[in-house]
Amino acid sequence: MKNSPGNNFQDNSCIYHLEGEFTIAQFSKILDILKKLPEKSIVDYKEAKIDTGIRVILDNFNERHVAACKDLDNNDAFMVESNNQQDYEANLCKQAKKSLLDNFNERHVAACKDLDNNDAFMVESNNQQDYEANLLKQAKKSLLDKLLNRPNKLHDRDIEKGFFYYIWQFISSIFVYTFTIIKFVSILGRKPKHEFQRQIVIMDTINSCYNMGLQAVPIILFLSCAWGVIAALQSSVQLRVFGAEFYAVDLVIILFFKAMGLLISIVVLAARSGSSMIAKIGIMRISDEWNTLKILGIEPEIFLLKPKIIAFIVLMPFLGYISALAGILGGYLLLHSTIHIGSAFLLEALSRSLTFNLFISLLWKGPIFGLIIGLICAYEAKSVSVNSESIVLAITKGVVYSIFACVLVDMFINIISALLGII
Repeated sequence: MKNSPGNNFQDNSCIYHLEGEFTIAQFSKILDILKKLPEKSIVDYKEAKIDTGIRVILDNFNERHVAACKDLDNNDAFMVESNNQQDYEANLCKQAKKSLLDNFNERHVAACKDLDNNDAFMVESNNQQDYEANLLKQAKKSLLDKLLNRPNKLHDRDIEKGFFYYIWQFISSIFVYTFTIIKFVSILGRKPKHEFQRQIVIMDTINSCYNMGLQAVPIILFLSCAWGVIAALQSSVQLRVFGAEFYAVDLVIILFFKAMGLLISIVVLAARSGSSMIAKIGIMRISDEWNTLKILGIEPEIFLLKPKIIAFIVLMPFLGYISALAGILGGYLLLHSTIHIGSAFLLEALSRSLTFNLFISLLWKGPIFGLIIGLICAYEAKSVSVNSESIVLAITKGVVYSIFACVLVDMFINIISALLGII
């Protein structure tokens, strides 16, 4: 907090400028600062990063001290007697701009006295509009001079340098983001402070499993069945050349238990459940409900984010098995209607193609993908700032990054399994 008495104020009045970043959790610190200020004082917080709650506290402080500043000069004063908050902020901005421009003119007027009156910058002008017009004119002239003096062609090495710099920035940002997500795993090891909070976390986990998982089952069934029909149709057409179209059902079984079952579950869970979680938590951050929980002594990360991450981990294996079975069913129905395979042949194909390692792979890969989706979506929800644009950006990043990360991890798992001879 800096004290800067204004030139247009009386001796017993002053403006205190607040600098730094303050969250709602530091409201007691702000109150202690305000108690130390004199009676005739105004707090200017335009240079500080503050939450909405802190802004309300400072506005109330300024309104309470407005009566003590009514004896200021009406012509040059700051007009703190206005009860309208918009007028107050407008006059605050006007006073700051005028003070800044006056200081600039005082510093530069001596250096400009030898300029021609027709081409001079007119810093001695008291007209604000003329000053801004000449400032814009001077800036345009300087920009045009730079453009005219700049070389017309770029060197190849400059283009290569820019390209490699962009690649380096992209790769480094991926590593930084991955390291941040890995550090965010520590949220799973933190426990609530009170017993009633633990009970609420357990209930929220169960509700999240129902809302984010069970309600997504119809979508997964439809998409998996449709993809099973497509996979069976395409594989039977290709195998018909070799007279082995009956083995298309084996390909469908291997395809869904190895990749497609989890992939469909990942897309649905990230696009449906992950985006809804980010939107819900993001709205809570914008409306200051997140900060309200901090004031009440409740950690919002444990109270809101941890149950959702646990629900993602628990749901993914079951949704993967449901998707795989639905895909196999869709492929079987198509092959039954086209090449007339029976249920006995399907059971024989299951016993032949579905090994123990293939069946159990969904059980240990599912929680890994659920953890990835939960951590990325929870981190993006926590990163939402106080504007509506950030919610849209967080939802986009959460869905895209989680699907991208899961597919990348699945690729590495399959490559390592193939090299080790597990599959």
